[in-house]
Amino acid sequence: MQDDKDIKLKVVEGVRASSDETGYALKFLEFADADLSAASVLLNQDEDYMYQGAYLATQSCEKYLKAFLVSRLSEQSKARVTEYTKRLGHDIQKIFNKCVVQESSINDILPMVEAIIPYEYLRYPDVVDEKIFNGGLSIGSGIVQHVDKVGQFVRPYVIGS
Repeated sequence: MQDDKDIKLKVVEGVRASSDETGYALKFLEFADADLSAASVLLNQDEDYMYQGAYLATQSCEKYLKAFLVSRLSEQSKARVTEYTKRLGHDIQKIFNKCVVQESSINDILPMVEAIIPYEYLRYPDVVDEKIFNGGLSIGSGIVQHVDKVGQFVRPYVIGS
């Protein structure tokens, strides 16, 4: 298993997304990598930032899955990607299901995605109360490993597209 501290931005040199109207799937990968790195830092700090770290990890997962879906679009203009990703929303399970329709082997990462979903709404205090204090959900750096596996799985599809 990969150590949290070893997780770095993984965008392949020379494949970094441009700032023009192309490469949005790669841009999603870059943002997902950055969110995952930040989540790792926060989750390795003291307990003051555990909720934020877990939330950033779920954001990273969402962006990895969206990178996969955006890479499948025939047109990746800013307007098209924005409209498409807004329709996808932020529900990781829903986004994952759309990925499976595009590529059935994505089901291989279902256990990782299912492990991430309970942390999805920890940005809200009432959800923290419900899931952490009343529901027994614990936050640990394991979420980073799950998200990293999602990213490792989708990356070849996105970079190879």
